[in-house]
Amino acid sequence: MRPHRMLSAILVAVLTLVSAGTAAAEEAADAAATAAAETREKTRQVLAYGIDSQVLDVIARLRAARDPGFTVELAALLGESRSPDVRKAVLELFTELGIRDGEPAARTIVAEWEKGNSTVTSAAAAYLSSLHVGGLGVLLMPLVDSGDAVVCAAALRAIGASRDPQAVEPLLAKLANVEFPDARKGDLVVALGELRDARAVDVLIRIAKGRDEEKTRRLYAADALGKIGDRRALPVLKGLFDEDDALLRAYAASALAAFGMGEAMPSLLAGLRDANVKVRLQCIKALARTLDAAEAVQVVPALLWKAENDPERQVRLESVRTLGEIADGPSVAFLETLLQNRTAALDFREAALSALLARTPASPSIRAAVEQEIAAKDQKPVEMIARVLSLAKGAELAPVWMRLLDCQGYAVRIWAVRGLAANGVTAALARVGELAEKDPVPAVRTEAARARERLAASPGAPTSSAH
Repeated sequence: MRPHRMLSAILVAVLTLVSAGTAAAEEAADAAATAAAETREKTRQVLAYGIDSQVLDVIARLRAARDPGFTVELAALLGESRSPDVRKAVLELFTELGIRDGEPAARTIVAEWEKGNSTVTSAAAAYLSSLHVGGLGVLLMPLVDSGDAVVCAAALRAIGASRDPQAVEPLLAKLANVEFPDARKGDLVVALGELRDARAVDVLIRIAKGRDEEKTRRLYAADALGKIGDRRALPVLKGLFDEDDALLRAYAASALAAFGMGEAMPSLLAGLRDANVKVRLQCIKALARTLDAAEAVQVVPALLWKAENDPERQVRLESVRTLGEIADGPSVAFLETLLQNRTAALDFREAALSALLARTPASPSIRAAVEQEIAAKDQKPVEMIARVLSLAKGAELAPVWMRLLDCQGYAVRIWAVRGLAANGVTAALARVGELAEKDPVPAVRTEAARARERLAASPGAPTSSAH
């Protein structure tokens, strides 16, 4: 055969193969689309005709997949099903996915609460609250007087979450009513705190400082005062630090987190020396904020001491996290040293790394820690670093992820690939592609192949002509 005829024959064969491959791909795509359509139709049929257990299984799958594609069918179920379990499951799915189509049915459920199922009524109240519908306080207020404690508690939670200002005065009236069940007044106090309305402050102050008041209500009142953040509460919250009960002191410390450091700092610093670990923890958490230079001078030395010397591990670890939130010069220096300290516990080093990433991701200590641990015999530190970095955001971390690709540990390479893909580091496309083709570990090749697809589709990814 002459060369040009041979070339023509080869070209025809190649075109035939390409055509056959394209046809096969199209057939496969059509088959996949047909299968998907059949699956969705079967789902619709189950929702329309299935028994309760089948329907509940489908709803569970839709919830796990966060699939909003059957809203019409589910809304119909919510209005028509006689199964409390099914209706509750639909309401919970709608709540989780933020689907509004169930609002009319949920309003009907709430309006007919006296003859309805308590768990369904509770789910409907929570759902309506999640939608932030107007006038929810008025709609749900009758449920607060329900003889069913479950319904009452659910209504109060929903009213509080609604932030409906119309609910404040009715709740205050119920709190003052001697005929309202005493056991439920704690839930009233919680709801008033969630409403964040200053009209409740005077009543809550009276409860918080009332030594004759039930203890749980005093705790809830202190918490509510913190949520409202009205300065009138400061004297009573500070006064709670003199109480013998450690929980009251802890709740007061937590509430002071809502107030300025000039007002809260003396009590919180004193609380760092409290004998009770819960009080110290809450004081440390309340100090976790940006401070000006004068405030930092007073707070940071105490936290540095706590991070290294407090007898309770929880307190030391929380001190590390709070130093990360403050992130002034001495705090960052401490965190950088801790991250590279091979004798420190791994969870403390992890806390230091997380804190640095949150406020100072460009810290050179992060790269230094990688270089220190990447070839170490004990691979747990570099695995921890890679895992935390895989969830981080920031283009400045690209060189660190790239360096981690050189690690012998395959898990480290997987986390590094994930970090590069999640941050769209298209400059790593060639290196990731190499791992997808040549890495000796199948799991790494699989992860790299996924990352290569994601990076190739990213804006700014190099085109084939760029190579």
